[in-house]
Amino acid sequence: AIATSKLSGVVTAIAGHGLATVATSGSYTDLSGKPALAAVATSGSYADLSSKPVAGTDFLAPTGSGAGLTGLSKTQVGLANVDNLKNTLASASDPTVTADSAAGYAAGSRWVTTAGKEFICTDATTGAAVWQELTGTATGSLKAASNLSDLADKATARTNLGITTVGASGSYADLTNKPTLGTLAAKDTVANADVATGAAIATSKLSGVVTAIAGHGLAAVATSGSYADLSSKLPQASGTTSGYLSSADYTSFSTIAGYGNHATQGYLKADGTVPATANISLGNKKVTNLATPTVATDATTKAYVDNLTGGLIWRASVISILSDPSSLSPSSGDRYIVGASPINAWISAAQNQIATYNGTAWTFATPADKDAVFVASLSNGYVFNGTTWVQFSGGTNTFGDGLAQNGASISIAADGVTAAKIAAGAVDATKLANMGAASGQAMVYSGSAWVPTSVGSGSITSIIASAPLTGDTITTTGTIGITQATPSSNGYLSSTDWNTFNNKGSGTVSSVTTLAPLNGSVTTTGALSINKATAAQDGYLAATDFTTFSTAAGYGNHATQGYMKANGSVAATANISLGSNKITNLAAPTADGDAANKAYVDSLTGGLVWQASVQNLATADPGVVAGNGKRYIDTTNWSTLGLNSIVASNGTSWSLARAAIDKDAVFATIPANGYVYNSTSASWVQFNSGT
Repeated sequence: AIATSKLSGVVTAIAGHGLATVATSGSYTDLSGKPALAAVATSGSYADLSSKPVAGTDFLAPTGSGAGLTGLSKTQVGLANVDNLKNTLASASDPTVTADSAAGYAAGSRWVTTAGKEFICTDATTGAAVWQELTGTATGSLKAASNLSDLADKATARTNLGITTVGASGSYADLTNKPTLGTLAAKDTVANADVATGAAIATSKLSGVVTAIAGHGLAAVATSGSYADLSSKLPQASGTTSGYLSSADYTSFSTIAGYGNHATQGYLKADGTVPATANISLGNKKVTNLATPTVATDATTKAYVDNLTGGLIWRASVISILSDPSSLSPSSGDRYIVGASPINAWISAAQNQIATYNGTAWTFATPADKDAVFVASLSNGYVFNGTTWVQFSGGTNTFGDGLAQNGASISIAADGVTAAKIAAGAVDATKLANMGAASGQAMVYSGSAWVPTSVGSGSITSIIASAPLTGDTITTTGTIGITQATPSSNGYLSSTDWNTFNNKGSGTVSSVTTLAPLNGSVTTTGALSINKATAAQDGYLAATDFTTFSTAAGYGNHATQGYMKANGSVAATANISLGSNKITNLAAPTADGDAANKAYVDSLTGGLVWQASVQNLATADPGVVAGNGKRYIDTTNWSTLGLNSIVASNGTSWSLARAAIDKDAVFATIPANGYVYNSTSASWVQFNSGT
């Protein structure tokens, strides 16, 4: 529709519409195609007419009783708030609870009896109707002063109810607050004054094509030419310039930087549903509230590791215990315990320190109480008690075949070394004598003995060509070639192909035809344009929208939003609580600051589960007072807490610290050695050692 607010003056013609020309003079009777009008009586009674119209909602009732009117509502006569209630005005009995809504009554319904009583319904609930008597004097009855029974006449009722007097005669034109009439009746000619400002002309009233509208002041629209020739075209969007964005970019921006889906951008979820894709650096921060590990790749808690070591702080192993390093040819990282009265390069060191070679010089570190190391040359462990290093003591040693013991000395027995006892590859060239061979000779087995033999000169006996080389196996003479490269095979590049590749990309663009979202075409010079972006159309993006999108959902900088990258590129900035959950699939550590997985920690303990150290293995009660604050292994169940269990005293009573489990290990202060529990023998077995 064309709003009349867009028109001024009178539309005098509409071309191309197929409308018949309307004569501006002449007689109506001379026109053809006139509608067949019904004859209108000039006398008689309106009441005698058939098919009389029903008065609409915007017309007042005519003078008279109005009994012939239909279609009127309470609202039209000003009684919208007056309920259409069912009343009973001559009953021989009083109303009961069944005079309810199911019987057609409602709150406000009246009931009058032939005995002169009057009731009003205050609740019409089905089966529980409540009627209050208006004429009674009993408690709960409504009083006459509260109803309309004392009104003198209709005028008083109208006044009390706010009903205006309706005139019985007069002219409709004299009335005030008349209703606004509805749609105009059909007219042969509609003038501009007939149409209200902002009203619409229905297209169903028009036919054909409107080719011109006079008097509107609208600019002419070109029917030919290039968009590129227009001025004030929109530029491309940037961070500082408004412009257009393609619909593809619009979609990209709407989902960029995760936009609610951080997993696709490589960010970890706090609920553990997104696994890491690379090693994660915690920026030298801690993982706190870590759950106890159960599988080999779980991250370990400090409590778990401390529990395995039995209170000992295991350090990297040492090679031996020495006082003079002058005979050594150390490698970087070699470690030793400094013995008594150190000399030469260790003259500045103190006994019991750990000497470490850094590649150029020796450095020394003082051990702390409960530090423990494994001494490789002695095949035993040592623990520092705050004063000196104490060897893990042991019991009887049993030696295998090939070894002989003479007191504290162990040697290889006669014929103790056999071919079966030499590992494959254990003997290399540095362990072999020349066996009589001179320089350049080789040992050749003659069938009965190895004989030094001179090695003669030789020659290449066979050449095999591999792709892209061609040719058969050459044992004496032959030809090796190479094929020309093709799209499906390797080879050499011909000069023709070289020139083809070299000439690629040269030339002049003579014509450019655009594809959406670009508009226009160029044959020599010109400009291309692009539409404004929407969700369904490619185009440019305004600078303000660009900034909005660039910051939406973190815009790829989730580190500032507190997210960690799964590829490890964003480090933690504070301790991270896992809420008693695990770090799973943790790789084996290599650096000191790496988190340790369960497999790594278990491997350090040799499968032993270290418990806190004990005083000794007690065969009798040491006394609860004397044992206050100490732990013992009960080997006879004197505590009645379990045979071989670890018990502790608080000075008053003994309590169970741990029931022994296979491979539990402890360090006993007396006799300064370790013990491991063997469930098969149901006993604690002392670590073996000796000099």
